[in-house]
Amino acid sequence: MAGICGFISKQPVSIQNLLAMHQKIAHRGGDDRGVLGIMNDYSCKRIEINKDDNCINMSSQHEEKYVAGLGFHRNIPDNAWSKSTIHYEIDGKKYYTVFDGILYINDHLTEGLGIERQLAESMDPVALITLAYHTRGLEMLQIADGSYAFAIFDEAKKELIVYRDKLGTKPLYTGMVPMAISYLQAK
Repeated sequence: MAGICGFISKQPVSIQNLLAMHQKIAHRGGDDRGVLGIMNDYSCKRIEINKDDNCINMSSQHEEKYVAGLGFHRNIPDNAWSKSTIHYEIDGKKYYTVFDGILYINDHLTEGLGIERQLAESMDPVALITLAYHTRGLEMLQIADGSYAFAIFDEAKKELIVYRDKLGTKPLYTGMVPMAISYLQAK
């Protein structure tokens, strides 16, 4: 099991909002978990989490204000090449991605990205969905088949893209409050 959560806000807010959402998906377990805060200048800070008891290590970084945040819990195989990775840099562009689900590796996807099937099959799904977004932008949604929900923060565009699969098999809940939007995905 796994889950993702996060927010984007027009005005900086306390990371406590994201930490509360992250606690809501903690019951979903997972070998890997993380929280990332995006500050007003769009620099990012990884928030450390005690993995033994799922507690947040409180420090001065939690007093800072953030304009966006991403959180995740996920199961990963022992041979995964990128534990705890939610930050990707491709061709000098930075992306922050959280993902839950299954991304089908098929000809539609590999041809659409211009990569070999064997390479796609060896990639972590978080890296693959980030590559698809980098390569095709929002058009990638036409070639990304599967059962999933994800959020990508594009640092260059200063945009947060939140999406679930075409059939909606992964529930994704969104909420709006004055000046902010939040999302939570958990079954």
